[in-house]
Amino acid sequence: MLARSAPASAAPGATPLLVSAFDATPFAADIDSSKARCLPEVDLPAVRPYLDAQVASAAVVPLAAGNAPALLLLGAHDAERFSPELGTLLLDRLARLVGAYWHGLVAG
Repeated sequence: MLARSAPASAAPGATPLLVSAFDATPFAADIDSSKARCLPEVDLPAVRPYLDAQVASAAVVPLAAGNAPALLLLGAHDAERFSPELGTLLLDRLARLVGAYWHGLVAG
């Protein structure tokens, strides 16, 4: 599953959405990866349906492989927030923390 939050244009109090793996086809390689990545500008159109349409930079954060793989998409209006030239150490740590929590929820 690809988890995403409600877009900025959604009504106040809108709940996060879960998108099935079928909708995550553009991110199939990222789901199987263990490394976060900042997307180049040419890849932004693929994430705009899941994030605010005004997103100027984005990162894909896999939450670990296993029985319930997931992705966290992060977007920013700042074009330099998630730049491919930046390192991903913080994003990889975030992936481990959120992934552990996610898999704890799924395991029940």
